[in-house]
Amino acid sequence: MLTPQIAVGAAHCTDHSTTHQGLPYDSSSFTPYADFWIAQPGVDISIDNTSTRVKVVKGYVTKGWSNTFPRTATSACTQFDDIVFWVLEKPLVSSYAMTVANAQEVATLKSSGSQVTHIGYGDNKLLTDSNPVDGTPRKLIGNATSLDNSQ
Repeated sequence: MLTPQIAVGAAHCTDHSTTHQGLPYDSSSFTPYADFWIAQPGVDISIDNTSTRVKVVKGYVTKGWSNTFPRTATSACTQFDDIVFWVLEKPLVSSYAMTVANAQEVATLKSSGSQVTHIGYGDNKLLTDSNPVDGTPRKLIGNATSLDNSQ
């Protein structure tokens, strides 16, 4: 959650297995390819309870972003700008706010080598980790310049 009515996700999930997959977006905003909802954390999603989920009505990605999933040897483990902002039909929670660094703050963090924390999940593991990718959340802590695209 970014705000009560905006959620953040992976952009490659926006058009996976659709006719648009791999094509650059000509606009930053789009309507989801199928109806879907976002539920509150910890909800039993096997029970269809409309009071714990909200429909997604619009998405925003970086204009020109292209889904190259599945990854190839040359696309490494991440995609540039692989982020989508989902706008919900109504607030999912009563109050929530998260601060996101803007471009200038990111540049400052990089130039100063400040410590940052990135929390993510899914296809993510360190190159030194011999275990297979298992979808477990991982907390990666390091200097802003120390983690490259291959981790």
